[in-house]
Amino acid sequence: MVSAYPIGKIAVLGIKQIATPFSKVLKTFAQNNSIFKKYICAPAGQIIHWIETRSKMHMLRLPQPKRVPKLSDDMAISMGANLLSEVFTMGLGLLMIYIESSRKAKKDKVKNDLHRENQEKLRIEIETLNNLLDWQKKQIYIILLFLKIHCFYSHFKALSLKIFHVS
Repeated sequence: MVSAYPIGKIAVLGIKQIATPFSKVLKTFAQNNSIFKKYICAPAGQIIHWIETRSKMHMLRLPQPKRVPKLSDDMAISMGANLLSEVFTMGLGLLMIYIESSRKAKKDKVKNDLHRENQEKLRIEIETLNNLLDWQKKQIYIILLFLKIHCFYSHFKALSLKIFHVS
């Protein structure tokens, strides 16, 4: 059986290769569509710029600026498109992981159900064999009891014949 990991690595590389052209498509779409540009792509780019500037200042232990200067529209669209393509790529990767794990969970469930079914069959067989064994023990006890009675009766008969024939 071949492991799924090499296929997963190849898929991740493929997704990374898709991310760059997808980012370019988003940039072009944002430049042509004013609603997408104004409400989705540019605000996402400005937010990323704001977070990035604040985090860099924090890491350098510099005082936080009161106001982060806004990016130009082209830069904001570029950063927003990159962010959206990365989100898309990450979502696609998470979807692949979810699909693979749910497939494996279904496979494991079927395997566990089969195992439980076999266990139940074995339990029933053992119970049946135990009942048969109990029944056979009772039969053997009855046979031994009859043999003891028969031996006692034979011995008693032989003894009574000796006693009554001798006298």
